[in-house]
Amino acid sequence: MIDRNEPELPLDRRRILLIEDNSNLLSSLSLILFRAGAWDVWQAHNATRARELWREHSESTDVVIADEHLPDGRGTDLLSEFCFEDPQLSSLLMIDAPSRDADQLSSARFLSKPFTERELISALISS
Repeated sequence: MIDRNEPELPLDRRRILLIEDNSNLLSSLSLILFRAGAWDVWQAHNATRARELWREHSESTDVVIADEHLPDGRGTDLLSEFCFEDPQLSSLLMIDAPSRDADQLSSARFLSKPFTERELISALISS
């Protein structure tokens, strides 16, 4: 039963593909996203798994959050691929420091590590 008096969560009903190679951070970020109201958070620890999950869930994915540095690729490359396939896709790139390559990806928003839970949610709400 739905409680009509319960306030809507900031990420209500969003489906998110989260790509991060640090397993502790991946788990923590997933928990934050679920608590903020995301319906689904598909987790990938590398570019290969991210592409597999994208093939499975691209039609229902609302947002892709990717770390810039992955063991088998770069977040900018993944976001470019996914946004090429779905120009309406929202994306967020997590970076350690600004890079020239990241500047070339105009469709992505950037979030510098380390960031707070509030900064993450704010970045996603505005996407």
